[in-house]
Amino acid sequence: MPTLTQRLQNILCDRITKALSLGKLSAKINFDYAWIFLSFIVLFLFTSTSYSSTTGLQIGDTAPGIFLKDLNDNVFFLSDYCGTPRQPWKKSERNVVVISFFSTYCVPCLKEILELHQLAKKYPVIKFFLVNFKEDKSKIEPYVRKYNVTLPVLVDKYGIIAKKYSVEALPKLLVINKKGKIIYIQNGYDDNLVKSLAHLFDEQ
Repeated sequence: MPTLTQRLQNILCDRITKALSLGKLSAKINFDYAWIFLSFIVLFLFTSTSYSSTTGLQIGDTAPGIFLKDLNDNVFFLSDYCGTPRQPWKKSERNVVVISFFSTYCVPCLKEILELHQLAKKYPVIKFFLVNFKEDKSKIEPYVRKYNVTLPVLVDKYGIIAKKYSVEALPKLLVINKKGKIIYIQNGYDDNLVKSLAHLFDEQ
């Protein structure tokens, strides 16, 4: 059975053929060309959406830049920690970075955060950052106090960074090496997270 895209393409081709028929009136031709133009737009949007939904970041890709503020309004740049330094005269040291996207209503996210605290104590040279997904500070701050979250929390209020990182479900965790390359991706909570990350960190 033809897909929706294929059906749209067939309809579009049929309209083009009819519009080019010599027997059509001028007004009818104008109408058909307008229909064709709209069809192109619909087809483009549909195929673009389908493409973007099936693609995303892969291991080995360069991590997209991150520019966010934390709960204290301090500015965070990913390039200050890994990849090409933003200000090498200030901070040239490179680190392995862990980015975990979470929300306050996500129960598995809390499990992951608590485990990341354990790892942060064991691997102090690794930089851990939590990125909140589309929530206000008024929701995040009580959560941080309640669960004694000590890892830096970045606020992605409008989900711009989450979109760049293809976040479709929470939690989502990525590990980025010193060169700024993604070396680990975990969609959703993993019961073996601590073991998997410990093994990965030991190899760095």
